[in-house]
Amino acid sequence: MKKSFISIIILSITWMLFIYRGSIYSSEIKEIELEYAYIIERNGFMGARNYLRFIDDSLILALVDTGKGKAKIKRMIIDKDVVIKDSNNDIIINSVYPASKVLVSNTNPPLLSYIKGNSLVVSRIDKFDKYNNKDYDVVFKFSSNNTNYSYSQVVKIEDDTLGIAFYDPSSKSLNFAYKNESDNEGWRLEEIDKNGDVGQYVSACTIGGKVVLPYLDYSNGNLKIAIGTRILNKLYWRKLTLDSSKGVGSLISCFSDENEIAISYLDYNTRNVKFAISSNPSKIENWEISVVDNKGYNCYNIEIAKFDGHYFVLYHDLSNESIQLAINNGDYSRWTVIDLIKAKYAGVDSSLEIVSGQLYVTYYNLVDEAIIINKYRLNSNSVD
Repeated sequence: MKKSFISIIILSITWMLFIYRGSIYSSEIKEIELEYAYIIERNGFMGARNYLRFIDDSLILALVDTGKGKAKIKRMIIDKDVVIKDSNNDIIINSVYPASKVLVSNTNPPLLSYIKGNSLVVSRIDKFDKYNNKDYDVVFKFSSNNTNYSYSQVVKIEDDTLGIAFYDPSSKSLNFAYKNESDNEGWRLEEIDKNGDVGQYVSACTIGGKVVLPYLDYSNGNLKIAIGTRILNKLYWRKLTLDSSKGVGSLISCFSDENEIAISYLDYNTRNVKFAISSNPSKIENWEISVVDNKGYNCYNIEIAKFDGHYFVLYHDLSNESIQLAINNGDYSRWTVIDLIKAKYAGVDSSLEIVSGQLYVTYYNLVDEAIIINKYRLNSNSVD
């Protein structure tokens, strides 16, 4: 009787642990279903550089014509899971450096960062209306002797401070400018790292009120991060090397929420796509690093997103002429990689957003000279 009672207790505890584990890893992405694909615009090289973000009920798509150096900002409304183009209200920005992207923040109103002439510019979109030179306001401008190879990322610190991280190719340094939008003070510009050639491919995220900037230390071939902690209205920075594998840290993309921060990037020696994650928002340490894909692709860009506890990494495989999507179901040492889009010269530049279980991918097709959007439904099934 006593042994039977003990056995029942052990079985009960085991069952409780099984249920608890199931509540953590309750689902995995079993299937990605293409629902539709259509051409947003067919206009020469318009869209050869593109960047997609979701704000409120709209997808904001920033396109750059690499031939003419002209940018176009499009607003596409999602209505009952259908994307409706709002092509009559495009915003045009002239004289944009052709090889650069126009990056869009996920703030409301949207903020754009781009290269114009020898200046890094941040603009705010106040409204989408027929172009009349008043649809966007320049809120920040930084001039340098050479910005052809600049990298930048706009970030919102909490709710009242706007910041932009960027690489200055003249001084080969990582810089950060920020401004409290609620007061009349100007921009505070800080040189965060100037030890060698540092700051290329910088990205930016916020977590727990801190600013996290992953960037390339080109001189040493390392991936570094700078962490800014705000005390009153000033940021105090500490820097650390995240990955010292020698030859890592290009094509950086980062994602953060209230619990963790994740970074995807390229090892440009082995051409492996890598992933780093920290689930310690207070100190941002104890990083776990893994290889997403070790097939040695010749990538052009990498982007990261998260949905329902799963991470998605999108990247282009130039050797096999396809866009790859890697999906993680909880174990960061194991990734599922699929050929998402297989087409010759497709996806030289691509971007993604995930909205309510729908994955949107924009990419440029060189053969058709068209910018295309694909919509996929993510199907999650319970783990047995």
